[in-house]
Amino acid sequence: MQPTYYEKLLADSSSPLAATLDADVARLRARGPITPDPEDADFADALGKYLKTALEDFKKSVARGMSAYQFELFQQTPAYQEAMVQTAANQYWIYETFFYFKALGERTFQIGSTATRG
Repeated sequence: MQPTYYEKLLADSSSPLAATLDADVARLRARGPITPDPEDADFADALGKYLKTALEDFKKSVARGMSAYQFELFQQTPAYQEAMVQTAANQYWIYETFFYFKALGERTFQIGSTATRG
């Protein structure tokens, strides 16, 4: 079976997500087996660090297109707050999903359009 887009992404050492996941999986494996546990403080810490970095990157990308004053004003709008919430939620699920794919050695599958036609 050919690797999927996501498997290629996770294998790419130049990908920030892949590099972060590799380091986090290695660190958490060193303490013992990895099992999905919402109460795992070490996992929560790793996830928090990833989210902080992802949100900082998002802020920088938004700020690049504005003057400092415009960005300061924009940060006070509901649109900016909603964008931050959406980004955080998206990155949370990306990290959690791919962390466990990587940690547990799970495969992803490419579902073609012909398989989804009714």
